[in-house]
Amino acid sequence: MQSVSPPTKLFDSSFGAFQVSVPSGASLFSLYRQGSATKPPLVLLHGYPQCHTIWHDVVHSLPTDLTLIIPDLPGYSRSTKKPSEDGTHTAHSKRAVASDIIALVDALFPGTKTKFILVGHDRGPRVSYRLSLDHSDRLKGVCIMGIAPLTEQFGRMRLEVNKHEETLRMYHWIFLALPPPLPETLIGHDPEQYIRFTIDSWTGSNTKGKIPPDIMRTWTDPYSQSPDVIKGSLEDYRAGATLDLDHEAEDRECGRKVTVPFLNLYSEHLTTRFNAEDVWNSKFDPSGTAKIRHVKIGDEGIGHFLPTEAAEETARALVDWLRDDIGIEVL
Repeated sequence: MQSVSPPTKLFDSSFGAFQVSVPSGASLFSLYRQGSATKPPLVLLHGYPQCHTIWHDVVHSLPTDLTLIIPDLPGYSRSTKKPSEDGTHTAHSKRAVASDIIALVDALFPGTKTKFILVGHDRGPRVSYRLSLDHSDRLKGVCIMGIAPLTEQFGRMRLEVNKHEETLRMYHWIFLALPPPLPETLIGHDPEQYIRFTIDSWTGSNTKGKIPPDIMRTWTDPYSQSPDVIKGSLEDYRAGATLDLDHEAEDRECGRKVTVPFLNLYSEHLTTRFNAEDVWNSKFDPSGTAKIRHVKIGDEGIGHFLPTEAAEETARALVDWLRDDIGIEVL
């Protein structure tokens, strides 16, 4: 584990920055803030097409005594991971990335097998969901934001659903999962334009066109500066369209469900296409002591990016859940 200089000034001086090599061969960049040793750390996972900086506004509204770990996912921004040489996309499957996240936590807390809380947006919750099924013994709880499960997502991409309305809306699920080199070539022609277009098209009316330029650059620059970031994000989606679906099918066949405290945050952006509560109730095991909680964030002007578009409300819902469902005393 190597201490490095923080890449931006978006986070205050209480945060350190580290580059951590994990057993898979990935090198993970992460911010880290030490909080109370009596409270489990929170690991905040971003999604596509962003990086750790999506959490900067949420962090400002969280209690200062919480330990925070905020990495770039493998293949994104400053975290590197080579694609699987056999073309299976195994290295970027959510199962493999979940193991990378555990290795990151273990590097920060060596020899302890520290239990932690996962908080994720977009692609982040897909890692969180997989980790909660494969390694529930390492978790105190999981918070997801703004997604439906993979199987339900792909299941709506068919003619019977409003004449392929979902397929057209979610075209990127197909485009980004196409075999190389087509997506790499097309995005690589003008990465900044593609990333800006993607973010703008998923942002709600309250925030559209208002994201500060310095924040936007932290998301666009990695794609413009490194073809490996384009490749890494594409491998994420290629795994999502193949291995990750296979793993969800295995879960259904054996009846595997989430057994840890679960918080589902969603906006109107998601409810126009899914019953945001029912799709996750079906993935949760209610027979134990853990609870599932659903919170709708904002009004119809909130889009996909809850940590950016509704940071204070998102943080408030998270803190309420930590206190009421997990039993953490918060300042």
